[in-house]
Amino acid sequence: MNKLIVIIITILITGCATPIKQQYDELSVQKICCTGPSDFQYSEIVVGNEKEIKLNSKSPVYDFGTGNSYFSSFEVPKSDHYYYVKSFFNGMMIGQYYEPIFMALDENHKITETFSLKLEFIDATFSDDAHMAGVFKLKPKSKYLILFTSQLNSDAPKAQLGSSTYTYMAGSTPVIGQSGGYSKQLSRSPTGSIKIEAKPLEKLPDFSL
Repeated sequence: MNKLIVIIITILITGCATPIKQQYDELSVQKICCTGPSDFQYSEIVVGNEKEIKLNSKSPVYDFGTGNSYFSSFEVPKSDHYYYVKSFFNGMMIGQYYEPIFMALDENHKITETFSLKLEFIDATFSDDAHMAGVFKLKPKSKYLILFTSQLNSDAPKAQLGSSTYTYMAGSTPVIGQSGGYSKQLSRSPTGSIKIEAKPLEKLPDFSL
């Protein structure tokens, strides 16, 4: 087989995300890690330092009342700040992403609030891959933050992709054209890659809390 064809096939295979049903089937048989939030392992979030989390079969699993979920848990900083969260797409294609649900706890591991975000699609740039993004702020008494997900009843959003420029040769003449933007239906997945950062309140992003 031509080496170039083998390379292309390899890229396509590695770039494809695992089917969502298969991911949920694997998650459903995972063992629950703990008896409750007081037993969770909490890592530290430092203001100004972006933290990356991989949520997959190597992550702890717990049932938050909506079925098994891979999750991550943090101890939050005491200073006044907001959180900027990014959820990246699985594989090399825009499609599957982990839509986080957030649960905040006080110092006694009692729930202070549980919420989700209306994430916005952010197209790829030279410095970052395409992702979904959102911001939030916790209540003052919150000491811990848990990030999990569930099979939500509502449809996943659509990503509005921008236009692209292309070139082709008409005989010996190069022709430059532009294709229009289009929307792509996204899918929620039980696995994914998240980046979260605590930032000072005076540096709010373009979309509001």
